[in-house]
Amino acid sequence: HSFGDQLVRAVTDRLAALLPAEATIARWGGDELIVLMPDTPSVAAAERTAELLLSASADAYDVGGIEAQVTLSIGIALSPAAGTTGEELTRNADVAVYRAKQAGRNTWRVFNDQMRAEVLLQAELREAVAQQKISLHYQPRFDTSGRVRAMEALARWQHPERGLLPASEFIAAAEQARVMPKLGEDLLDSAVAQAREWLNLGHEIPVAFNLSGLQLASDGVVAHVDAVLRKHALPPHLLELQIPETSAVSDAVDPTGKLRQLRQLGVRLLLDGMGGGFTNLAMLKRFELDGMKIPREFVRALRHSETDQRQELAAEDVVAALAGLGNDLGIQVIAEGVESEWQFGFPRANGVTRVQGLLFSDALPPAQATDLLARNDPDS
Repeated sequence: HSFGDQLVRAVTDRLAALLPAEATIARWGGDELIVLMPDTPSVAAAERTAELLLSASADAYDVGGIEAQVTLSIGIALSPAAGTTGEELTRNADVAVYRAKQAGRNTWRVFNDQMRAEVLLQAELREAVAQQKISLHYQPRFDTSGRVRAMEALARWQHPERGLLPASEFIAAAEQARVMPKLGEDLLDSAVAQAREWLNLGHEIPVAFNLSGLQLASDGVVAHVDAVLRKHALPPHLLELQIPETSAVSDAVDPTGKLRQLRQLGVRLLLDGMGGGFTNLAMLKRFELDGMKIPREFVRALRHSETDQRQELAAEDVVAALAGLGNDLGIQVIAEGVESEWQFGFPRANGVTRVQGLLFSDALPPAQATDLLARNDPDS
């Protein structure tokens, strides 16, 4: 931490020298700084200051003889448009910072009305997480003969006005609202409890849980997974953790090797989002994976359009290559987002052994998922 603290101080000193005398710059926590600039006449003036700070930080920093490069992401919130209290302004500036990071970093964003809607969504999410209003539905994963072989736990939020929302519509906001640690822990507990309930009913079915990059980055993730498994007395092989490709790559160069520690617990590991170009064969072998998922965007592009043959052929090449790679490694290959017979048939012909998608079943509430497992029983 000493190096990090020294670097933050060096950044602070360099930026402070460029600010007007009436401005205040301070560390806000971790690697975050806050700048208070009274009497800023306009958005344009604030933007000019942001540009000045970005330019100044482009040059490398020398910290104890070590050269370090720093990239800034700046969020701007002006009073009264973005708030009239310190709490409102810092919260809204934080939203703008998040947008700057999404834009590729080393840039700035000004808080606007669209971001205001995001702030409202975040407030609703904080309340929903506190009241445990976000639940899990389960999408069955089938083998190529049509039998259910696993259930993927997918977060759903019954919004009071917008209805049932899939995770894709609120997870980014949950990360920005900084409720992901608690939400992730609550949902993992629910998924493991459900797997235990199914086991009690005689259904030895693995439950797949999406472990976010933030969860994997947490120092306590291995201990938490272990504690939840012990709490519900679930055999570890009935929990599959789906790891984002980008997070897995980061972990591969991490000497603590959280993936390795999770493997030692006995859980199964699946690489999610494979095909982004981050992973090579050597890394895949190092991960010691049990399976990999071909992303839905590649599967859905199969026979996507009669007039878009280039996209279709490219998707076929990617799907065939990923399936072949997985089979060469001796791991399970899963195609998700299957919505048509061709999207099922082409991956199957290329060695994919597990499929999921609307062609077979949407994500189901727990009771309906339990009914499906009962019908899936060979003795039923």
